Amino acid sequence: MLVLSRKVRERILVSETIRVTVVQSAKNGRLRLEIDAPPEVTVTRGAMDKDHEAELLRDIEEIARMEELLAKARDVARKHEEQLRQVLSEPTSQLKTPPARLSNS
Repeated sequence: MLVLSRKVRERILVSETIRVTVVQSAKNGRLRLEIDAPPEVTVTRGAMDKDHEAELLRDIEEIARMEELLAKARDVARKHEEQLRQVLSEPTSQLKTPPARLSNS
């Protein structure tokens, strides 16, 4: 971690393409910063990070619910597949209803 002190209009170079300039220093302890960065660099405030984190947590919870539903659907599909295999393995004479005939049309 690096801690720096800067006066108004002084800059900090984060990299060749990212510059942070102190624009205004208020007596209430707040600071206004200008961040100059290329468009592909995402710059967010800490509060936005918390909002983004909350959104990600909601997304993770939704994915977990969807995975549960998918697991249940797979279980149902396996049961139906097992039942179908049993039906198909039975001789035609033991079937309760005769299988439908396929037409050549």
